[in-house]
Amino acid sequence: TGGTISASGPEMGNNSGWAVNYEILVPARTNLDVRTHNGPINVERVSGTMNLRAHNGPLNLSELSGNVTARTQNGPVNVRLTGRRWSGERLDAETVNGPVTVRMPEGYAAHLEARTVHGPVNVPRAIRGDQRRPGERGWRPGANINTDINGGGPTIRAVTTNGPISIQEG
Repeated sequence: TGGTISASGPEMGNNSGWAVNYEILVPARTNLDVRTHNGPINVERVSGTMNLRAHNGPLNLSELSGNVTARTQNGPVNVRLTGRRWSGERLDAETVNGPVTVRMPEGYAAHLEARTVHGPVNVPRAIRGDQRRPGERGWRPGANINTDINGGGPTIRAVTTNGPISIQEG
């Protein structure tokens, strides 16, 4: 409860180094503050207030609920949503350099915010409607999506600066 788990080791030269991997099992309802440098963060089936920060590593988020903020500097963000809508305040997922993929069941209700500066935004027609120009395959770089889907709900925010965004249903 309220503990900190960390690892430190010797500075290594000549392209040698060391690594540590943690697998931490927590109750389904848990608040998390997780930070990593040069490694991934994977969180599954947890509900609570979460602050997830990776520097040089991917974020993999599956079956979460609550108030979730997830950031990585260099790495992809992969989100798998379940149920009919987000249970909790919001999901806010962002990377600076990397793609963002959000998979949601058909009929998922949410307020969707998706934004990229340098990359396309690909969303199913059921979500985007007729907002693209005829013949366009994906949204142009710098595109923003800010819309209610299936009647709206809590905000699902997916943002990258340098990379594509893919919203997938099914």
